[in-house]
Amino acid sequence: MRTLIFGGDERMISAALYLKDNGTETNIFAIDADILKKYGAERLYTDSYDNYDPIVFPLPFSTDGENINCPFSNMTYKALEVFKNINKKALILAGMAGAFFKNVASEFGLRLKDYYESEQFQISNAVPTAEGAVWTFMNNSRKTVFGSKMCVTGCGKVGKCLADRLNKLGADVTVAARSDKDLAWAESMGMKGGRIDNFLHSDEKYDCIFNTVPFNIFDKDTVQRIDAGTIYIELASKPYGMAKKCADLLGNRYISAPSLPGKTAPVTAGMIIGKTVADILWNGA
Repeated sequence: MRTLIFGGDERMISAALYLKDNGTETNIFAIDADILKKYGAERLYTDSYDNYDPIVFPLPFSTDGENINCPFSNMTYKALEVFKNINKKALILAGMAGAFFKNVASEFGLRLKDYYESEQFQISNAVPTAEGAVWTFMNNSRKTVFGSKMCVTGCGKVGKCLADRLNKLGADVTVAARSDKDLAWAESMGMKGGRIDNFLHSDEKYDCIFNTVPFNIFDKDTVQRIDAGTIYIELASKPYGMAKKCADLLGNRYISAPSLPGKTAPVTAGMIIGKTVADILWNGA
């Protein structure tokens, strides 16, 4: 099995090193050799993506809907052109590929599996995301987490992990969610639980609102209720918790924080990708 890491940032270098260290023959393409040398991975460099199976693409797969995400390369690689030239028998692994690229891969006769959709990956990746969210607050506030009044909207994997860490750091945490199970979880962990619809129509003041809900739940009326001293940190994926016109109302109090693991803990985040890929390859997960 000859595995190729195609593009991406420091996370993908870490993923490649993890796979190599765990017995998988691995090379890296579309990351410049001088950058690989900086991270001690120059021995993994290759200038071709021929004859590899599987091929592991970055997270996210594309940032512009056209080109593969290759920030560490001087070259641009159009996804359609790459798919056209890949061995049709190769297994393709990608992160957040989206419906469009999945359909394109299918049209080219390629098998594409999205490792971002793995339950294992999402649970593990919630940890660096949550820690990155705390880091983001601390770098944009003049207050400590301890004693600050926080609200986490949404109680999925990231929401739970973040709320738990804020609570353990001494914050006054409210979890805004829809399900009785999630509210019961928050209260059982010593936090406050509130219906998300009630929260959106409340005038309660918070030092920070962390949104993890990937839908426009914050409308203009809701945003105007947010206290002037509140920071809003967007952790959700598109279409985000609020539309741009609403985000603009908050000015610099709106903080977009996408792909936090790649910014604040790329080595750990890359190992999580590597472990997930290995599990897919070795166990068919």
